Amino acid sequence: IGEPIALPHVVDQERTDVRFFAWLLGVFALMSLCLGLAGVFSASGMATGTRLREMAIRASLGASPASLAQLLLLESTLVSIAAAVLGNVGGFWTFGWLEASISGMQNPNWWLAPGLTMALMIATFAAALRPVLRAAFHLPSHLLRAE
Repeated sequence: IGEPIALPHVVDQERTDVRFFAWLLGVFALMSLCLGLAGVFSASGMATGTRLREMAIRASLGASPASLAQLLLLESTLVSIAAAVLGNVGGFWTFGWLEASISGMQNPNWWLAPGLTMALMIATFAAALRPVLRAAFHLPSHLLRAE
């Protein structure tokens, strides 16, 4: 007949495929997060960079560098908050779908959602910071000439 095998060991063997699928899904989710952060970084930097002419005109009309920087950083922060809310809603919906389709799936670490949201906000802020400082603290004539 053979050697007796403990029930927890048999259950572990049966769930090996599910665990591998969950691990693979996690790897792809991490790769997706990295690509998304890179996309946010480049899109935010480009959106701010394309407004250099507008910032130069505002500066030549008397806007202070601090008000220019505040305007651009506020806009990028609002966009990142909206994207984070939509992403979290989509993530919770996706997890609910996965939990219903994969039996034995563990509860997620819900603390990850705020952490990932903060990572997105930091990436957006970092992407917007360089062009904002360039637009806010350079002479308007230099900005218009650079265009």
